[in-house]
Amino acid sequence: MRPILTSLWLLCIALLAFNIPVSGQQKDVIVSLVMDKATYRQVFERITAQTGLQFSYSDRFNPDEQVRGALVMGNIKLRQALYLLIKKQRKLDFEISGNTIYIDKKPVPAVSVPVVQREELLVITGIVTDSTGMALPGATIRVISDNSGKGVTTDIDGQFRISGISKSARLGVSYTGYQTALTDIPTSGYLHVRLSHKRVGMGEIEIVSTGYQSIPKERATGSFVGINNGLFNRQVSTSIVDRLEGIVSGLLFAKAGTLTGNDAVMSIRGRSTLFAATAPLVILDNFPYDGDLRNINPNDIQSVSILKDAAAASIWGARAGNGVIVFTTKRGKLQQPVQVTFNSNLTIGEKPNLHSVPQLTSAETIDLEKQLFDKGVYDGTISVPYLPISPAVAIFSDLKNGKITAGEADRLINQLKEVDVRKDQKKYFYNTSVNQQYSIGVSGGTAIHNYYASVGYDRNNNSMVNNKYERFTINVNNTNYFLKNRLEVSTGILLTKSKTTSGNSYLPGSPYEKVVSPEGKALAVNTTSYRKSFLDTVGAGKLLDWTYKPVDERDFGATEDVTDYRLNFGAKYYVTPDLNIALSYQYGRGNYYVLIPNGLNTFYTRNLINSFTQIDPFTGNITRPIPLGDINQYGNTVSNVHNGRIQANYSKTIHTDHYITGLVGFEVRDTKSDANSSTAYGINKRNGSAGPVDYVNTYPDYVTGLMNNIPGSFSYQTLVDRFLSYFFNMSYTYKNKYILSGSVRRDESNLFGVNTNRKGVPLWSAGVSWEISQEDFYSSHILPFLKVRVTNGYNGNIDRSLSAFTTAQLVPGAVNQFLSPFSEIRNPVNPNLRWEKVHIVNLGVDFAFKNNVLGGTIEYYSKKGTDLLANTLTPPQAGITMSKGNYAKMLTQGVDITLLARILDKRFKWNSVLLTSFVKDRILKYDVKQTTNYRYIAANYNDPMEGKPYSAIFAYKWVGLDKEGDPQGYLNDKVSKDWAGLRSSTDRTDMTYIGPGSPSVFGAFRNSFSFGPLHLSCNIVYRLGYYYRKPVMNNAALISSSMIGYRQPDYNKRWQQPGDELHTSVPVIRYPGDDARDEFYKYASVNVEKGDHIRLQDIQLSYRVNTQRLKGINALNIYAYISNLGILWRANKSGIDPDILTSIAPGKTYSLGIKLDM
Repeated sequence: MRPILTSLWLLCIALLAFNIPVSGQQKDVIVSLVMDKATYRQVFERITAQTGLQFSYSDRFNPDEQVRGALVMGNIKLRQALYLLIKKQRKLDFEISGNTIYIDKKPVPAVSVPVVQREELLVITGIVTDSTGMALPGATIRVISDNSGKGVTTDIDGQFRISGISKSARLGVSYTGYQTALTDIPTSGYLHVRLSHKRVGMGEIEIVSTGYQSIPKERATGSFVGINNGLFNRQVSTSIVDRLEGIVSGLLFAKAGTLTGNDAVMSIRGRSTLFAATAPLVILDNFPYDGDLRNINPNDIQSVSILKDAAAASIWGARAGNGVIVFTTKRGKLQQPVQVTFNSNLTIGEKPNLHSVPQLTSAETIDLEKQLFDKGVYDGTISVPYLPISPAVAIFSDLKNGKITAGEADRLINQLKEVDVRKDQKKYFYNTSVNQQYSIGVSGGTAIHNYYASVGYDRNNNSMVNNKYERFTINVNNTNYFLKNRLEVSTGILLTKSKTTSGNSYLPGSPYEKVVSPEGKALAVNTTSYRKSFLDTVGAGKLLDWTYKPVDERDFGATEDVTDYRLNFGAKYYVTPDLNIALSYQYGRGNYYVLIPNGLNTFYTRNLINSFTQIDPFTGNITRPIPLGDINQYGNTVSNVHNGRIQANYSKTIHTDHYITGLVGFEVRDTKSDANSSTAYGINKRNGSAGPVDYVNTYPDYVTGLMNNIPGSFSYQTLVDRFLSYFFNMSYTYKNKYILSGSVRRDESNLFGVNTNRKGVPLWSAGVSWEISQEDFYSSHILPFLKVRVTNGYNGNIDRSLSAFTTAQLVPGAVNQFLSPFSEIRNPVNPNLRWEKVHIVNLGVDFAFKNNVLGGTIEYYSKKGTDLLANTLTPPQAGITMSKGNYAKMLTQGVDITLLARILDKRFKWNSVLLTSFVKDRILKYDVKQTTNYRYIAANYNDPMEGKPYSAIFAYKWVGLDKEGDPQGYLNDKVSKDWAGLRSSTDRTDMTYIGPGSPSVFGAFRNSFSFGPLHLSCNIVYRLGYYYRKPVMNNAALISSSMIGYRQPDYNKRWQQPGDELHTSVPVIRYPGDDARDEFYKYASVNVEKGDHIRLQDIQLSYRVNTQRLKGINALNIYAYISNLGILWRANKSGIDPDILTSIAPGKTYSLGIKLDM
């Protein structure tokens, strides 16, 4: 602790040294003005482009007034030009102070009055915001009515305090990208300055947060993306994750059709790890958030920042390798009247399209079953009375055994062929989804206090029957100011209580399986293990009813209750107006409780009790190792998180040319998670009792006679993670056009090896930016804003499932030669285990054309991961043959492009945003090689091939079908049907690399149209440059001796007769089958298709109601939203949606909502 305090003390002394005031005088510079029919605003913009000086003028001066006559001023001094323009033409005074030119009416000479007493000096406090009320940290407030040079900058919340001010003084308030404002001293001593955007640059100024500080994006060298409240709320959803899709470049959402290995739902700029955590680090109100993101109410979020590169994210050190997403919740503002916001919406979703999953029709299934029956495929299954067979096969068997006539069999079969079970599924297991969202918030503030409080309630009835989600949230925070605003104390609580109910789903065993009679009565069907006719009579009445009726099981399922809260405390003391010390603490607790109540009437309970029941064959006595009663399965996870941080913040504007900001501190984090699961048997609801069971001994299964343990014994697990971190970050800005930044962080953790913690190698970043358009030599009128940025540094990543100590795991259900349970070593001791390191280089260009008709950002990045966790061969004496350690390397490179276009900007407005990201990754080093081609083809990600992407898709080379309808490939450069040989081949020439399985080009194209109070927005997303393996017909599933796997594509395209091989690639159905043949066809190159597609993601329409006649209402917006609108174009010819493949396609959703501000 002593070295830490000493470091903080030395830093404070060093930073205080910068408090020495610097004064100077603006030198005359040379300007050139040759213009005709120009307005004063256009002239000022030309002067700003040549000198870097900004203009500020009073409301009485109209800058859009036209200058009299043509301007022909070549190489003239600035003061002389201003004299001719302002003093001579307009009879106004001007003054150059710092980097601002102030224009006002000529002052009336004041009568000199003798001073009879010393003037009282004031302390002025206030806040600087933009026109929407968003705080502007780092804004400069300077006294311009004298030559004292006195000034301060606003803090992270846009607030400031300046002392020793005369009542008659005037203040100039400036901020990059905004018009400078002049203001008199208010009598109240509190000042709220609202700045307006300038028409030069990229448009709206973005304030981004790193979790440690908030900074304007224009003063950052790193790769930040700021998402304001309006854009974040564009989509309608109860999930904060859903609202991020399609609005940020470089942020890719994994889909069911492209998931590879341990892919996370979200990824920033591709992959930089193999087996460690792949999800971005999530920050909620300045601290990491490891809970379920569903616990966060989107209506409480004020803004989101995406940190992409080392300069932006390295402040988070060993957890920032995958990028960082920072969520900032809403806050009240000082001197703000009470404001109430209400938001509510209703979303209705269509039932899912069950026909989107390809399958055989009932008639096709029955015809195939008849062919297989005639070949004797089902004979073995039929001879075992309890094994399931389909209703059609049962009819064929009854006909063969003379139990029914041919006419009766034909009648029953024809009835089955008319059945489509999807009709019953859609009617009894799916409904129209209805989601409701309500939120009300109250905020306000006085001169010494601000607050925000909100309550949210969400209720989702999903498309599957009895699948529901309810969430109740409370968010309260307030900040108080003491000691003349030098001490700031904040507290807050964020509480979430939610309940998720999951009803039982149903997957029919055959496409003609009826689940409801014509009278509406639930029907029994086969189970996956037992034949319906067997269950009807088994036990001779001494067992519980063993039939399975899917419709009666719909309402039985699991419930998950979550209570999650965060308590926040913060204190900040201003040592000087430029230096403050901040203390932050957060305690979080999450309780996740899962209950699966299996009543005695559920099939699960009846099946389990019957399976362990024993009936004495001589006496008929019944023994039940599982007692009669309900069976409840429990799971409970309790997590406790402590976060603490001490941080010194410094920001100082020296004169007007130099701006320094920095922070230093340390933080601790302790997380503990306790999880347990258990099962209670024989529950009596009346008295709450439960019966005892024997988990140790085994019992014979009633049907098969196999010995089994009763499942559900108690289990318990505790996980503890501890981190200690030291960090430093600093930025220097010169003349608002040159910026240097740097950061250093050191992490220690119980996850790392002892040698790693001793070494403590820090992660760091450095960056520089240059606003070229502010240089004197830059005079482009077409491109008035141009800025370049370069950053370099290291981020880290960790794998919480891996330990530096020897770990072992009990092998469930296994015993050694001494009949005792035993454990397996999972990983040997590794004192050198360390975080993964990701070296990130980022090159960025920001630009804007004249009048902001087009602007944007282009960034190139390179992420080289070293010390990546990977498998390696281990000496056998260690007890295992393979272990994980820091042995691999990979490289990810790409480009992010964001273009903003103002196409029309009159009464009818049209704005467009184009997001495009290019990304490629490849494995640079990986020691373990797959033994066969099949392992690379089926799952390259288990031990990926060097030189190829992590998601690489390999395939067997395809020749085509032969004249008998069998698939052919190449083995040793020869056409072959040796499918077993192809599966075991190690010759890499027998397979081919197709391409990446994850999009290498993706983005969105969003258009917004406004006409008066009406606003329309639509978003098109695209995913290009990747491949997917399409679903194929599975021979083994079709010839199953039990129940046909009827969910198969391409059945009608299969080879059926000679000559078909000329126009199809689907093999003939063979019996008996060959697993190697099936695998070869499944993984053949002919079944790999391009995944490129373009999708209309959503359309949003809103209307702003005129509230002038509505007393007490400040704003009223009515909005509508439609999503899941479908694919506009796809590269594949199969008609497959690459995002879902064989999943059920979701239906369109329609939302209607209202937002009210009072």
